[in-house]
Amino acid sequence: AAAAAVSETPAPPPVPTHYLLCDGNAELGEEDKPQPLLTFLPLPRVDLPVPPPAPSPPPALPPPYTRQRILRPGAPVEPKPVVHFALLTPTLEVPPPPEDEQAELAQSAKGKKVPLSASTRRTSAAVSPKGEPLLAPPVEPVVVLKEGFSRWILEAGETKELMVRFLSEDVLPPTGAVQDVEFGVVGSKTTFAVTCKGLCAYPEICRDPRNIFPRRVKTRTEEKLVQKQFVLSSKVFEFGPLLVGRKSDGYLTGAHPENCDTLRITNTGQYEATATFCFEEEPTRCFLLDPREMTLGRDETRELRLWAFPEKTGVVTNTVIALINDNPEPLRLAVSCVGATPLVEVDGSQKDKIIDFDRLLLKSPKTMSCVLKNVSALPVAFRFGNLEKLLSEYTISPTEGILEPRAETTLSFTFSATDRKSVS
Repeated sequence: AAAAAVSETPAPPPVPTHYLLCDGNAELGEEDKPQPLLTFLPLPRVDLPVPPPAPSPPPALPPPYTRQRILRPGAPVEPKPVVHFALLTPTLEVPPPPEDEQAELAQSAKGKKVPLSASTRRTSAAVSPKGEPLLAPPVEPVVVLKEGFSRWILEAGETKELMVRFLSEDVLPPTGAVQDVEFGVVGSKTTFAVTCKGLCAYPEICRDPRNIFPRRVKTRTEEKLVQKQFVLSSKVFEFGPLLVGRKSDGYLTGAHPENCDTLRITNTGQYEATATFCFEEEPTRCFLLDPREMTLGRDETRELRLWAFPEKTGVVTNTVIALINDNPEPLRLAVSCVGATPLVEVDGSQKDKIIDFDRLLLKSPKTMSCVLKNVSALPVAFRFGNLEKLLSEYTISPTEGILEPRAETTLSFTFSATDRKSVS
């Protein structure tokens, strides 16, 4: 019974080994059997998933709009004070009419009749060839630099030109004034600095005596005289003793080198300097200058020649003044010279400066002496004249020489008698 029950169960259908694909619309006969087109391998049965439903169309977008978030700006940063620089804004403005036209317009506004000015008459009298009055030409605006603006509104992509003015009431150090002009944007704490540098100085020449005078001495005593030196303690350039009454003829060609000295003038400023030289006491015939005016470029040095020709005995003083263009402070240099004449004194052993040998034995020489002293401030050259007429019994030594100021020398006179006679 069990075996009969098993046999009655239907067997599963055979699994096809291949499939034939053919056109289902064609009518086939027995002679036209369908030919296999594709042969597939055995495949398992696959249940395809149910496709999802079609998506619904997206909702319509709203019209575009713009929103901006504006933050309240913080406290502005206090800018650094600017001392020597100022910002100027160029603006176009129509110049106002002259003052006479403004007065005429004011009077005409009140209904009063006033005489027309020349410019108004020219404007009102201008007519065309047809007799029609011509309109006055429009007044063109001019550029005016306004000071005091500290805020500018710039549109997108806009550029505005500003001008920087530098002004200083005082002379600045050689490094000049360096300051930052700061700009800021509303709503931002960021600042932008523009560094400005300016220099304010006068045209200048060197005022240091160590550069002007080539020879210097710290000090001197009253008894000691210096020659062509600048005394630092008294701040005076001293020529020293010079011969009184010497003429200045030919001084420009180097005729009197002992009366001349050279000063160095150097431009130490930042600009070209023109210096004019004169004396405090003008006119003067004692002191001379050449040249009276010179123009020096930056760091240029030129020579100024100074002469002294005293006309009287004693100390002569004056002051050289150098006037520099655009500089209110002149340079003053004190100069002096001593007018002197050669003078000597003889101090002998005999009265009235007479050398008396009295009576002498024959062939017994005797020597007497005297002192020759230079009491002037100039060197003195001495020489005995007419020595060829001097008797052979007399001998003088020395017969010539040079005495420096305040110096002295001993003169020896020797007498040797060979015959009995009186000699004088």
